[in-house]
Amino acid sequence: MTEAKKRKNTSNKIGSTFESKLIKVFEKYRNTKIILNQSLLSNHDVLDFEYETNTKTFYNLPPLNDQENDNPALDNLLVKLGFLKQETGEQAKKKGLFDLFK
Repeated sequence: MTEAKKRKNTSNKIGSTFESKLIKVFEKYRNTKIILNQSLLSNHDVLDFEYETNTKTFYNLPPLNDQENDNPALDNLLVKLGFLKQETGEQAKKKGLFDLFK
């Protein structure tokens, strides 16, 4: 066997063991909600990820700007999780602590 064929056979073994370990990792999360956090993947890339891992992603969350008060991507995630958007801005400022008891 030539050197090139030996290298090719070893790289195939390494690649296949890595893929089998990766598949085992995602088998644990098959029936759970997978959220891709700080993801720069497009919708097409997410579909490829779902196909390759044989899972279903729940939400693709892009990197958030923590200096903004309102993050629409985060609001959409919270709504999808079942949390309704809370009062924001001046509505929240007008209410005091004891308004909870009224």
